[in-house]
Amino acid sequence: MTAYQTLVSDAAKPGYFPSAHLELAYFGLGEALRGQRHFAEAAKAYEEAAWSPGAGAELKRRSLVAAGKARDLNGERSLAVKDYQAAIANGSDTTQGDIARKLLKSPYREY
Repeated sequence: MTAYQTLVSDAAKPGYFPSAHLELAYFGLGEALRGQRHFAEAAKAYEEAAWSPGAGAELKRRSLVAAGKARDLNGERSLAVKDYQAAIANGSDTTQGDIARKLLKSPYREY
């Protein structure tokens, strides 16, 4: 987790990483934070990944669904719904769009 945070911080310095793919670093940071049950921070990292300029459509949808799940796990249902709706808006006819539609009906829960 610290390595991802350092990478993101260094990338904010002008010219430090001329062609960095921060969206991937943010997604990895989200995964690390979620694994440690830091759901609010994980959701923010996933959202950063989704809205990074270099994020492709698939990564954007995956990140938004993951952010929604983290928000649900953190008890932030209204924010989770926004993430799911954004995932659907970015590809309703995809696997991630299908998952997001299901999660709109009932909150995500870990079993």
